Amino acid sequence: MKPAYLQDCVLVIAFVLTTAPASRADILFKNGEPIGIGKGAQSGSKISWTNCAGKDKKEYDKPPYSLDRADNCTVGPAAFGVECRNGRCEVVNPDRLKKYLFDAKKGDTVELTITATSVTLRSQGKTIRMDR
Repeated sequence: MKPAYLQDCVLVIAFVLTTAPASRADILFKNGEPIGIGKGAQSGSKISWTNCAGKDKKEYDKPPYSLDRADNCTVGPAAFGVECRNGRCEVVNPDRLKKYLFDAKKGDTVELTITATSVTLRSQGKTIRMDR
């Protein structure tokens, strides 16, 4: 007979394992430039890709495409290392933003536009648009 606390731990772990993949998302890069936020899987030199809704399935070859499995489809300013107030976004975590805008420095102003289907970042004359 298992102690009750072990049964509770197993239930919590099972819940986390079954719910975590739904919120996971990845970044698709082409030649080092981010081009998409969605869900990817890599098998050998092939990357299978869908948008955050799990639609628009595509296949990509590695290289020139690569996959970063570390982000979330529920994106907001914090996901990019910026903080927005009164229509102005400022870099507060340059390490996070450098995946997208390599020259980002703390305190830089960034234009961030998030829609249901894309994310656009603009700073210092550079624009990065990613489908999601």
